[in-house]
Amino acid sequence: MRDSVVTSGSGSETEYQLVTGNVVFDRERVDTYRVAVGCRDLGGSPQSSSVDVRVVVGDLNDNAPAFPVASYAAEVTENGEVGAEVVRVAATDADAGWNGLGNVEHFLVTVIYFCHIF
Repeated sequence: MRDSVVTSGSGSETEYQLVTGNVVFDRERVDTYRVAVGCRDLGGSPQSSSVDVRVVVGDLNDNAPAFPVASYAAEVTENGEVGAEVVRVAATDADAGWNGLGNVEHFLVTVIYFCHIF
């Protein structure tokens, strides 16, 4: 922690800055920290105070969406109903909010047609 002293008309006020140093934050491991900050004066009858500071780790888009299985298989019947569901897929993303599943788009990458002629 670093400090600086600011003098005002009614006395002085000390400000402290919380500096992260060499800490690497990973929101997927720990998303919130609680820091207790205390202070006391050095008067004849010392007075003290404390406050809790909640530090929330912001999220980066550092995880790709992932499917729980490597591939899916589906079967349809000939002359099946138009608009019928063929297969349902799901993905997960360890990122939070807009970086996670709040902003995931599903799309067809490739459609391959197989045709057997006898």
